[in-house]
Amino acid sequence: MIIERFGASRASGTCLSGAPGHNKDPQKPHRDFIPAQPFFSIAPRAAPGSPICPSPLPHRNLLSPLPPAGPEEHFEPLLSRPGLRIERIVSHRHASPPGFWYEQADDEWVMLAQGSAELEFDDGEHLALTPGDWLLIPAGRRHRVAATGPDTVWLAIHMAL
Repeated sequence: MIIERFGASRASGTCLSGAPGHNKDPQKPHRDFIPAQPFFSIAPRAAPGSPICPSPLPHRNLLSPLPPAGPEEHFEPLLSRPGLRIERIVSHRHASPPGFWYEQADDEWVMLAQGSAELEFDDGEHLALTPGDWLLIPAGRRHRVAATGPDTVWLAIHMAL
């Protein structure tokens, strides 16, 4: 005996025909059958700039193009909302000036996307970073950039408390 869903048996020939609303002939659709309807509809495509499609989604590459090397690091805002700021930082062998410390009012999550860098904290801790490394610097934790390699790219997210 082969047991199927709902306890019906092929060998015995029994099925769910006695169940309310079940059609005995599987070749004919049930009288209450309603074809499946999509849960959502897909809007027709429209030209960019039209009222239906005001503009394409903003997108760029974090690693390209990079600004040319200059005397200062390059800070580029990517997104800003109340309590949130995301920026790309590009360093070309830069370091914080001697005796300078960042002491920020917001938490900062930072990831090194490309290049190399070393951070120094006022308690003597040093962190050497390679691409993919990230850390969360709590608000008020004094830190500085001790060194960076050429074409170093950071992704920084500043979050208000």
